[in-house]
Amino acid sequence: PLDQILREEGRMSSPGNSVGSDNSTSKFFIDLMILDVEGAEELVLDTIPWDRLQFGAMLIEDNKIKGIRQLDFEMSMRGYLKLHELTIDALYVQRGHEALGRHEFWYPEDWMAW
Repeated sequence: PLDQILREEGRMSSPGNSVGSDNSTSKFFIDLMILDVEGAEELVLDTIPWDRLQFGAMLIEDNKIKGIRQLDFEMSMRGYLKLHELTIDALYVQRGHEALGRHEFWYPEDWMAW
């Protein structure tokens, strides 16, 4: 599906030049990736061609991952730092992202009730 979307948007020329193919030399930027696959997040992350895909931010459900520190380490080695830990998700951004310089987060008034 991702390859089809990129082709339809004119960002990929042919089926042989897919994101996951060995023939591809193109690099793709995705603003936001949300990963919620009920405990298989690490398996999915291991299949991403990191040399071809770049993400502005990644929201990863991590409440079913046993080694959250391991996930933080692996994401750091891939060039991403944890910006914020939510209730069941972690938000990672690329190193150097402008949001890393901000230290204030906004929460709704009744956020504790959630």
